[in-house]
Amino acid sequence: ADRLIKVVETETKKVTEQREAAAIEEKEVAEKKERVAERQAESDRDLQKALPALKAAEEALNTLNRNNLTELKSFATPPA
Repeated sequence: ADRLIKVVETETKKVTEQREAAAIEEKEVAEKKERVAERQAESDRDLQKALPALKAAEEALNTLNRNNLTELKSFATPPA
């Protein structure tokens, strides 16, 4: 009976230690998740700021034709 009690005590101690370790790891994961969410929000804001410029550049490229390119090639130095 004493041996069984010691085994149960040992196993209980192990389980308690594992729970404590899991709680610490869970807290660390939650903190990392929060930091990642903040970075993602910041990246999304930056992307939203950049999209209008990208769209404008794409539209400008779509207006180019062969004559525009030939004219550009004729310049000794490209216009600024």
